[in-house]
Amino acid sequence: MRDGANTNNSIKIIGGKWRGRKLCFVDNAEVRPTPNRVRETLFNWLAPVIAGARCLDLFAGSGALGFEALSRGAGQVVMVDRSAKVLNELKHIAADLSVDNVKFYSQAFSPDMANIFADLFDIVFLDPP
Repeated sequence: MRDGANTNNSIKIIGGKWRGRKLCFVDNAEVRPTPNRVRETLFNWLAPVIAGARCLDLFAGSGALGFEALSRGAGQVVMVDRSAKVLNELKHIAADLSVDNVKFYSQAFSPDMANIFADLFDIVFLDPP
């Protein structure tokens, strides 16, 4: 286990090829993953459009939404978070999963970001802490 990650800070992928896989994320009060039930409902709604989709996870945090999307067949995910420590852990998770269709950017949120990225992505996840 890497510094900053512990078993109390973990999520399980709900569906797709990594279903049941446990992912640990950094111990940070601002990182609060989207609850399982919410993710399950969200991805049930997205099931008809997730395959091959280009997704943006604008407040990546635990990576719950981005990795869930990849597990369910998203074509590409871009994860954005302002914390370099958070992004470093997400990169480790991606490496553990052998994911190569994910990119990471360290950036603080700006209200204009959603408008800038709207044409570049099929699905935009906005779930701030």
